Amino acid sequence: MGSLNGASGIEVNASFNRLNGRICLEISLANKSNETITDFEIQIKRNFFSLTLEKVNISPLSPNTNIDKVITLNNFGATDSNSPQTPLFFDFAFKCSLDVFFFKVPCMFHTLLVKAI
Repeated sequence: MGSLNGASGIEVNASFNRLNGRICLEISLANKSNETITDFEIQIKRNFFSLTLEKVNISPLSPNTNIDKVITLNNFGATDSNSPQTPLFFDFAFKCSLDVFFFKVPCMFHTLLVKAI
């Protein structure tokens, strides 16, 4: 899918952060194509920390527009028994009407720590 200005596809930027005591994935999407992108799904691969994404609803993304989302994570997912590697990365699958994409998102370890009470 090409566009008149030479850009095409979707741009995805993601980072882990802690908001209000919860682990979150902040994701930014930019539609660089000439058509509306729909049917978004995001999945995190099974991991040592049992992190999984809570339900996310991403509305259709019109051409040349951006959207920012904050997705809360919980630790109720399946556990991968392999020890995490350093640097720490989480594997994601991202599906939309364009295709399915796989990418890694780095995570600072302190983001996963819970403050003792």
